[in-house]
Amino acid sequence: MDGVEQFMEFVRGQFPADSEIHCPCRKCLNQALRPHHEVNDHIHIFGMSLLYTRWVHHGESPDGQVVEFREEVQHDEYDDGGGYIWLLSDAFPQCQFPKSYDEAKKYLRELGIAYESIHVCKNNCVLFHKSEVFDMDYANLEVCPVCDESRWEGGESGRQVPHKVLRHFPLIPRLKRMFAMKRTAEEAQWHKVDRKPVANEMSHPADGEAWKDFDRKYQSFAADARNLRLSLATDGFNPLGNMSTQYSMWPVLVTPLNLPPWECVNSANCFMSLLIPGPSPGKDFDLFIKPLIEELLALWKGVSTYDAVSGKKFDLRAAVLWCIHDYPALSTLSGRTTKGYYACIHCDKNPLSRALRGKIAYIGHRRFLPKDHEWRKSLAFDGRRETRDAPGKFSSTEVQAELEKVKDVRPGKHPAPAPRKRKRGEKSSPKIWSRKVGLWKLPYWKDLLLPHNLDVMHIEKNICDALLGILLKIEGKNKDTENARLDLYDMGIRHEFHLREDGDGCRMPEAFYLLNKENRTRFCKFLKGVKFPHGYAANLGRFISADGTKLQGRLKTHCCHVLLQKIMLAGLRGLVRKDVYEAIAELGDIFRELCSRNLKIDVVKGLKEKILVILCKLEKIFPPAFFDVMVHLAMHLPDEALLRGHVQYGWMYPIERRLGTLKNFVSNRARPEGSIAEAYGASDTLTFCSR
Repeated sequence: MDGVEQFMEFVRGQFPADSEIHCPCRKCLNQALRPHHEVNDHIHIFGMSLLYTRWVHHGESPDGQVVEFREEVQHDEYDDGGGYIWLLSDAFPQCQFPKSYDEAKKYLRELGIAYESIHVCKNNCVLFHKSEVFDMDYANLEVCPVCDESRWEGGESGRQVPHKVLRHFPLIPRLKRMFAMKRTAEEAQWHKVDRKPVANEMSHPADGEAWKDFDRKYQSFAADARNLRLSLATDGFNPLGNMSTQYSMWPVLVTPLNLPPWECVNSANCFMSLLIPGPSPGKDFDLFIKPLIEELLALWKGVSTYDAVSGKKFDLRAAVLWCIHDYPALSTLSGRTTKGYYACIHCDKNPLSRALRGKIAYIGHRRFLPKDHEWRKSLAFDGRRETRDAPGKFSSTEVQAELEKVKDVRPGKHPAPAPRKRKRGEKSSPKIWSRKVGLWKLPYWKDLLLPHNLDVMHIEKNICDALLGILLKIEGKNKDTENARLDLYDMGIRHEFHLREDGDGCRMPEAFYLLNKENRTRFCKFLKGVKFPHGYAANLGRFISADGTKLQGRLKTHCCHVLLQKIMLAGLRGLVRKDVYEAIAELGDIFRELCSRNLKIDVVKGLKEKILVILCKLEKIFPPAFFDVMVHLAMHLPDEALLRGHVQYGWMYPIERRLGTLKNFVSNRARPEGSIAEAYGASDTLTFCSR
């Protein structure tokens, strides 16, 4: 108590009685200005911060002398962080600290840690900055040259607050810093210098065919082990929690793939290059990544960089080897459709899509079987024999021809032109690409074998949700609906499952693949009793309904990962027919092999045939409505594994964890992008200093 009175007496001698002062309590930590009496109350209630021993915010200088109070100086010191710099200088007298917060920010800009704020048109037409690559110079314009909208929220005469701000974190300085330190410079060459390839195994992207093919096509690039291969990742997230469901911002993350496996998944090596403001950019995403495209073009030509290992400068080059995203974001980043009849990015010609009652299904996987396979002659699948060839994929020339049709599509909200009337007898060609994105400006982009990864994480979750929904008859997730039974009637198959007349309505006969109430209770009881090691998976008992017969709520992706590969197989044993259990168990084995630590090349090649047979088995069990595009995409995962290597370099788990970290950076919900940008800059600075 005497200490509080001593402090307040000192404050009254330095500040006017009616002034507001910084509150040094443990709750405010000198971050809030309050009247004298409130400060007195706070210190009594919360106590004073134990670290605040030199009262620099209340008139005492770092050397212990009392200085005369000047109100304007006191506020300036708070705004530029002068008090904190004084504290650091006093704690570490042997170090040289910047004199002000502005000077500290200046040092960070010189190191390439700061970010650039780029104003964006209200309608996403242009970026207000200068670009020689895209031949535009809009940095000094006050109105958009396309839609004539003002650059500022209040118009040209109001307060100059931009409608949108794109935060650009320059990539080139960050890659240069990797070679400024000996340890990270050596790690950047690990893929060629220290990696020990094992026959028939893939444990690094350098073991994949996509990496090897790129090296064969660009031998001058591959000759220098210091040249970087990059992965580009993006996804949207809502920084406001439940306050807004429409708002989402999109960070663009870049990760070097040259590093050892344990460093590739290290969050410190996942650089944020762009922070795209909300609401979702949608089809205008290509406008926002132009600053990154400029840097990637410069990196392809070469950037002078100091190498700490050799002690000499060299021309650093870098290339994007593939992109990581979920399936909807694939359309956002690539411009290719992921909906409708051409939703599969691997089936460009004659896809498996087929119109059903109320949805589009992807059935007919026996088209991939040999011509003489007995299942091609069977009528049990869809009521007809299958003689068609497997779907085809566009060649590089055909892709370029398709992109020529949309090369003039520009970003922004513009009135759509009147559609041209189709002549009688004229067939309209499907629109597979909506625009030609800026990534095609990269000279090597057309030669990449795997420009966009299928996300194993979300494919696995969708399949797990679909299986649980139909087995447990979960409302909203069950695909065995009346329309699904009518599809069977339309195809003339499985007559025992057709709708039956029951008075004035119809009833659905019970199907063999559905669990009855007793078996549903046994299965849910099993899930509730499963115990995991701490941190391995969530408590599945939290998702069991009150009556113990179904799952409720949204299962996390990792819960589905564990369920499909391990838990579901044990829980369904003895509860479903043998053919149903075997198909689900074999599907879980496929995903377990794909997610193994070291991929065996011969095993992955065998998975290509196994997954095809499993999908055909499932087609004979479940109704056609079960097979949406996410179930179909599972058959292309082994092919991508051979191109990419280990699944950790292409799925969304490390990206989602990074997005969770960025979401935790939000301290001001009125300005979420600014909060994330400043906090990320501080985190990047600490990472750089710690190395």
